Amino acid sequence: MDPSKPSPLFQRLLIFILADLFGMFCLVLGVVWLVAGYRFPLMRFPNNSSEAFVSVAGGLAVSAWAAVKLLSALRDRAE
Repeated sequence: MDPSKPSPLFQRLLIFILADLFGMFCLVLGVVWLVAGYRFPLMRFPNNSSEAFVSVAGGLAVSAWAAVKLLSALRDRAE
């Protein structure tokens, strides 16, 4: 195996980890707006509670999907 090229498993894990981080970021954006009504200064999202709920739901969905895929990839590697 060539050490300069990352393994396909590493690439898959990295993609799922980045997807999970994106989901967590969306979740945090929505929850912060719902709890404190605070928007991050550089972003104009969310503007209202419906956008915040969509952000929370989407963040949960993406994070759950990424976590399942991540654990599946690790389980396949262990077998």
